[in-house]
Amino acid sequence: MIAIRADRRVLLETHHLPDPPDIALEVISLHSRRFDEVTKFNLDAASGMPEFWLADSVRYGIRRLTLSDGSYYEIPPEADGRIRCVVAPDLILDPAERFDNVIH
Repeated sequence: MIAIRADRRVLLETHHLPDPPDIALEVISLHSRRFDEVTKFNLDAASGMPEFWLADSVRYGIRRLTLSDGSYYEIPPEADGRIRCVVAPDLILDPAERFDNVIH
């Protein structure tokens, strides 16, 4: 899943994004872990995408990473456990709500 801020909506008018989205959420599965955590991670950093979230469907968690000086750095959740998007602060995710119905 990707998100693009309203002020950059013009990016959606073509069939190919000329610039990276503002944020991407990658869902990691058992079979895609290395590709998502390494390959896509490096490609997205090289493209200049400001924020990258990894939702782990195996370990039931979400990691938020933000781009700084060409590399992603993990930002911990807020004190209440929620994750707030850096580039779109109104986008807030509560991992506990996403995974509360999952049987371990």
